[in-house]
Amino acid sequence: MEFPSPFSFISSLIFILVIFHLVTKSKRKAKSNLPPGPWKLPILGNLLQVAGKIPHLGLRELAKIYGPLMHLQLGEISAIVISNPRVAKEVLRTNDLCFADRPELILGKIILANCRDIVLALYGDYWRQMRKICTLELLSSHKVRSFRFIREDEAWQLIQSIKSSSGLPVNISDKVSKVSNAITCRSTIGEKCKYQDELIELVEEIAHWGSGFFMADLFRSVKFLPQLTGMKPALKKIRSKLDVIFDSIIKEHKERLNKRKEGTEYANEEEDLVDVLLRINESQRLEFPISSGDIQGLVLDMFTAGTDTSSAF
Repeated sequence: MEFPSPFSFISSLIFILVIFHLVTKSKRKAKSNLPPGPWKLPILGNLLQVAGKIPHLGLRELAKIYGPLMHLQLGEISAIVISNPRVAKEVLRTNDLCFADRPELILGKIILANCRDIVLALYGDYWRQMRKICTLELLSSHKVRSFRFIREDEAWQLIQSIKSSSGLPVNISDKVSKVSNAITCRSTIGEKCKYQDELIELVEEIAHWGSGFFMADLFRSVKFLPQLTGMKPALKKIRSKLDVIFDSIIKEHKERLNKRKEGTEYANEEEDLVDVLLRINESQRLEFPISSGDIQGLVLDMFTAGTDTSSAF
């Protein structure tokens, strides 16, 4: 009679213990007065109903059956899906403070140094400070107007590029995307954006890990899942590349800031967003000083918004 190998026995035992833990945990949860929703499997919940689909399209199909206010169980995560403008207004405006916090995603912990940005930061004093900086300094009407020359220059280059392709097929979507990325890069990091292509490539990788449903985020109690699924190693690799790029960017901008204060160079150049953040931080009037990681997080927010918008074309 053959006995299973020690490795097979241990693997099976771990699997059984994990399943037992999840089942026990799900049974311990008290039933709440939740909206209607599709039937739910033990442990997985409603993952099978949305698996393999573009998330918003899958949710739309379910909402047609279960209504504009629907409950889904996504692994260990209990989620309420809203598909109605009136109900969305009730949640996002009337009761916005009740729903102001963000989910704690593995991506935010690794890429954004424990969610030190605007998009994934927890609601509180730090988030309010950074939002105020964005509203009054980074995205004010004056600052947007100051970047007009960048938009005009990139639009002119787009026209010339199309003109030079006269008589040949032109991929307008690709060209518009490149122009949008160039405007975002020049406005955020500066005129000479030598890291543009590499940054956009990394942002696209981040967008992949930040969209859809990932087991490591849906089963947080299973601590080895981020490593087992490859999510944690992939995000750490992206983070290490970003650190190298942003260390160089911030170093260059600090040198420029010093020369601007001395009046030797850059006095007449328009500040980019990194310049603004460094200047504000140096004023020492902030409740929460801005670290290099905070600057990195804000710039990534800008890049992600810019590349996502342009990719929609």
